[in-house]
Amino acid sequence: MNKKTVLKVIFLILVCGKIFAESNKVQISQVKIVIDDYEFSWKEDGLSVENENNGNRKLRLLPETVLSFTNLKPGKSISLKNLEREVCETELRIRASGLVYSAKAVIVPARKNPEKRTVLITVKSGFFPRFGGGGYYGVYGRAGLSGKRMEVLGYAGWNVNGAAWKYENAFDTPLILGTSFFWDGPAAFLEDGNNSTVKVLGTAGCFLGAGNRLCVDVNADYSFGKNFEEEKFFIKPYLKCEKYFSEIMWSEFCTQVILNPIDNENYFKSLDSICSVNWTPVSFLTLAASAGGGIGNCNLSEKGKGFSSNNCFSNMVIRSGYNEEDLSGSNYLYSAFETRWNAKMVSFSSVIKMELQPFAFLDLAIIEGEMKEAVGGGIRILFDNPVFAYFTFCYGMNFMGKGKFTFVATKGF
Repeated sequence: MNKKTVLKVIFLILVCGKIFAESNKVQISQVKIVIDDYEFSWKEDGLSVENENNGNRKLRLLPETVLSFTNLKPGKSISLKNLEREVCETELRIRASGLVYSAKAVIVPARKNPEKRTVLITVKSGFFPRFGGGGYYGVYGRAGLSGKRMEVLGYAGWNVNGAAWKYENAFDTPLILGTSFFWDGPAAFLEDGNNSTVKVLGTAGCFLGAGNRLCVDVNADYSFGKNFEEEKFFIKPYLKCEKYFSEIMWSEFCTQVILNPIDNENYFKSLDSICSVNWTPVSFLTLAASAGGGIGNCNLSEKGKGFSSNNCFSNMVIRSGYNEEDLSGSNYLYSAFETRWNAKMVSFSSVIKMELQPFAFLDLAIIEGEMKEAVGGGIRILFDNPVFAYFTFCYGMNFMGKGKFTFVATKGF
């Protein structure tokens, strides 16, 4: 077979593949949403109420809120394979939102038009009060305000006091808005230096599809105390992408730039990127991996994470006996691996549940050409929806035999 014949065969295969893919496309005729006792239909001419058997029951979650978790819309042509994938992701996004007790998304073939499909999304609205906390402070608030992706939280305690507001899919648009303010007193006045810090954060951004967001944090810090005053101002744009491959595997990617506009000599502070993957091959076991890197004023200690609406970098630390200077540098590569045992859930009530999650970990990093490592284990105490409080206790040791106990109020990567 000569060269021209081979090229013709390849061309025919590509053309046939494209024709087959086009012929396998379907069109979404409507998206039906069932929320508790309400039924809605979203067609190309708009959203309407189809049926309600609720009596005097108030609609707790708006259909626009449910639809904000999907990339599907009426009239869209899509391959059947991609439709099945997006329907699966839609269901998993809604479940992970913390706004529902249950969610199910399915494809319903049209009876008269075999090339058309209806997507049916059924949800049971969840428990909207929020409880939580961390080291020496508590959190109380409410999500789902006015049936939307809006949340208000209040913080009070020994070392954290403040409030936070978040509004996603604001005004039924892809807009993301948020603001928060925190004070680390009165505990800070009793620490070395007697210095306290007030942090203010504003966030604005938008969704780039249902699972991706582009945001900018504006962060101002003011430290005060005995013979000490300091002001800091940062601008932190970031891109965050979430992908649900299936019920047992999901990933998250984030990249973030930190700029310091009031420092003329060091305007650029850092650029960091990280990607993590979670896989649960069997119900009692989760394998997790995380990898990333950065340049600039970088820090892989618990104290170097800064203040942000983006929590992707909160677990990028080396959990062994290094001091903060050892984990700082102008560039780094990072990876972490965890094997988690998903212990049986403990129920305190029909609403509040706790999971104990023992785990083993390995952290590796190259900071300015020097290897840093940690190997060890620990346990997580996880209160998920509606408490959203997470406590991680672990002990890690490096190859030099230096160990450290670590406690953070996060659920891991």
